Amino acid sequence: MNLLKYIVVATFSVLLFACAGTKPGYDFGTGKTMLWKVSDANSHVWLFGSIHFADSSFYPFPKIVEDAFASSMALAAELDISNGETVAENQQEMLAKGVLPQGKTLKDVLPDTLWVPFDSICKSWGVPSQTFMQFRPWMAATLLSTYAFMRAGINPELGVDAVLLERANEAEKEVIALETPEEQMSALSADTSDEEGIYYMASTLDEIGRMDSMISNIKNAWKTGDVATLRRELDSSSEEPKNKHEENIEKRVLDDRNIKMARNVEEFLANDREVFVVIGVGHLILGENHVLEILKDKGYKIERY
Repeated sequence: MNLLKYIVVATFSVLLFACAGTKPGYDFGTGKTMLWKVSDANSHVWLFGSIHFADSSFYPFPKIVEDAFASSMALAAELDISNGETVAENQQEMLAKGVLPQGKTLKDVLPDTLWVPFDSICKSWGVPSQTFMQFRPWMAATLLSTYAFMRAGINPELGVDAVLLERANEAEKEVIALETPEEQMSALSADTSDEEGIYYMASTLDEIGRMDSMISNIKNAWKTGDVATLRRELDSSSEEPKNKHEENIEKRVLDDRNIKMARNVEEFLANDREVFVVIGVGHLILGENHVLEILKDKGYKIERY
């Protein structure tokens, strides 16, 4: 898989580590998986929280997940990354939004306090920092995290949504994209001043040192249905008030997208369509208004398995 393809499928895995608190008091229910059933009076939709990077230990899924997927008429995912046209469109969006203007480099944009540790990590990993030079800080930080994930032995080709998309195509199930490449890329790249990107790079560099333990904890928590541990590992916020960058990123990456995803689920229910929806687990357990809470507040019945 080439470098751009890695970025395409990896871009939003990094957003699981968003600066988002979780609204207290929500009961996620008991269960051993990241699978929830959302029902109205006469139909239901399955919601499954994905980890976009994984390894073979994630498979096979528990029987309840396999049965829910098999019985569903369609699979809905954030993006259909199994579709070549979608991947090509995403590449175009990344080149438009993630590349610095001609004549400007990442080293020019990053302050020395970030460039020095960034360059040091690249050298220790045997990755030329020149590889990142054309990218805006947010894209470079995303790619750096991608390398960290792969060094830990997990990769996007075995990500939960990627595997389910492949299986849906094999079973000739309908595949529904919940977002467009432009919508996804805009969630990351709205700040063209690079201020947010620099903040995002600083946060990424702070997390790199504990990435191995973080990934191990996330893997184990996801496989055992441990929501509390997942929330702790995926939530990098503190009790301090959020700064403007955290607020802006949280709104674009979680809040705005959660509202749209919840509306999609409502449409499936209104049309009595039994759809298996797989989205990043952060959308189901993080933020002031995650997808499950939005749907519960609207009166839908929610059960966890």
